[in-house]
Parts: sequence; structure tokens; C-alpha cells
Amino acid sequence: MRRHDYKGEGLINVRITPDAPSYVECTPDLWYPTFTEVNVDDIALLGVKHVALDCDGTVWSFNGRLPSAPDSHLEKIQELKNDPRLDSVSIATECGLQADRILEDLDLPHGTIVVKMTEAGGYMYGKQSRRFWRRLLFNLDALDSPGEVAIIGDSRIQDIVPAASHGIRTILVDRLQYPEPNRGEGWSY
Repeated sequence: MRRHDYKGEGLINVRITPDAPSYVECTPDLWYPTFTEVNVDDIALLGVKHVALDCDGTVWSFNGRLPSAPDSHLEKIQELKNDPRLDSVSIATECGLQADRILEDLDLPHGTIVVKMTEAGGYMYGKQSRRFWRRLLFNLDALDSPGEVAIIGDSRIQDIVPAASHGIRTILVDRLQYPEPNRGEGWSY
């Protein structure tokens, strides 16, 4: 299997849920410099049947106004969709207010599973919550086989660490390069 060496540290100090350890091993299963370099053969060798795509920064660029996906990313999504070894391609995003637009822009059918941030009991449940990932696994009928699911994302903290803590395979790609919107003085990631 051709793997790219991940150039980051294996340990990150982050608390995913109140009962999670503060240090979590988070070396991704696969790493690629760009989303278009993701290799479907490598994914299949991991035993993955379902691929979930992060949107913001991974396959879809937000330029401060309207999001868009490069044509090369649309071609990669079609490759994933058409590969007979994969049962499904879904969306795992925190920008769920535009779910229909995401599906349309990424040329995914309207029956595609979209797991997005939800509100319950006055709390917002996004990728840092157990609820988000359990819902993804439930919707993919993979609660008992989380290793058959992979997330392709650009953030170790938002995508890789929480997914890995639930047994989901992880594929890290570098963030899309786009100009950051002016967020004002004092803003940082």
C-alpha cells in the first residue's frame, strides 16, 4: 500500500468529549497533500466501504462569500462515487445550513446522507461531539463496524481526532488554499 508519511506529530492535546482523555493518539490512517491525490485503492485496502467528506476547506472552498468546489475535486468525488468497492459517499459537515446546495454543487444525489451540526437541549452538537459521529455511523448502518467508514478531512482537531476516537478510519488532506476573509483584529484559529 502506498502511504504518504504524515509530517505532523502523533499526539495532540485536545479534549473531544467530557469523558475523553486529554491526550489522544491521532495519526491519520492516510495522508495526502491534496484532496485530488486521494487514492481509492489505498482506501479500499483499509477495508473502507463508506466515505464521508468534510466540506469546508477539504472539498469546498469558502472565500468569505460563496463556497465553491474546484472541478478537479468534482472529478475526484465522481471517482469515489463510481468505485464499485465503495458502497456510499456521504457528507459530514458543520456548515449544514446549505446542505442542498452542497449536494447540488458536488453533484451528489439528493438521497445522499448528510450529517450536520444539530441543536438539542440548547447545545450545538458538531464534530467535537459523540452524537455527531454516532449519527454518521447510524445513518450508514455501521455502528458495529466503524472501521468500514472513513472521513476525508483537512483538520486534525475537527475531523481526524474525533472520528478516530469512534473507530472511524481517517484520511487527512491539506486544507484548500484560499484567501481568508477579513475577520477583524484579534481573530485567530
